[in-house]
Amino acid sequence: MKITSLKSLRMETERMRFKIRMEKEKIVTEVKLLRYRLFEHVVKEVAGLFKGEKRKEESQKQVKSQKSKVESQK
Repeated sequence: MKITSLKSLRMETERMRFKIRMEKEKIVTEVKLLRYRLFEHVVKEVAGLFKGEKRKEESQKQVKSQKSKVESQK
């Protein structure tokens, strides 16, 4: 926009302030989304650790039961 008068300068100033305010709001929103995604990822990883241990325990129990079956057949 061409600035030719004081009125146009005021309009341009207001437009720039509006753009800055909107960009700040976008940045705040993006940071909030990032924080929630990180929190979600951490929760999934922690839950995955516990699920992984259960699977390992179950597989170890199956291996032990299979070994005992094989030994009992001999």
